[in-house]
Amino acid sequence: MRYVPEFSIPALQYHRHPFSVEDAPNVILETIKRGEKDFDSCDVQEATTSANDCCTGSTRVNSRATIVLRLFEAYGGHARPTVKIQSLEGLDLKCVCRVNVLEDKIEQLEVLRDGDELTVGLGMRGFEIVTLMLCYESGEQTTGEKESWEEV
Repeated sequence: MRYVPEFSIPALQYHRHPFSVEDAPNVILETIKRGEKDFDSCDVQEATTSANDCCTGSTRVNSRATIVLRLFEAYGGHARPTVKIQSLEGLDLKCVCRVNVLEDKIEQLEVLRDGDELTVGLGMRGFEIVTLMLCYESGEQTTGEKESWEEV
């Protein structure tokens, strides 16, 4: 590993991390992955449903993607981290849910919007592991079974 002074490489000046943790240096974002249950994790209601109600309803969205973020408090103290989420091109964030390690919903969290940036506030205890599920939608709503992405 080598030290790279800040802004010594022009390409690094414009790179935005899609997810970051602020206000708590003792909280580590250690996992970013796709959800295990992409088509069962969040039910989306009609197109007019607000982001606050997206984890309830019955309409299935085949174009949905979920991203799981796993954070942990590393030093045994309390923390109030803020998770910053950059807008992803072509995807609309519908909800952020706190889930258990099996990705079962525990509670829906409030998402604050500030332009292209979304923030979620958390409260953590010492050595606590927190798993967040971000539910995105790319637009097409259907009510049938999902099609396989794999051609056989």
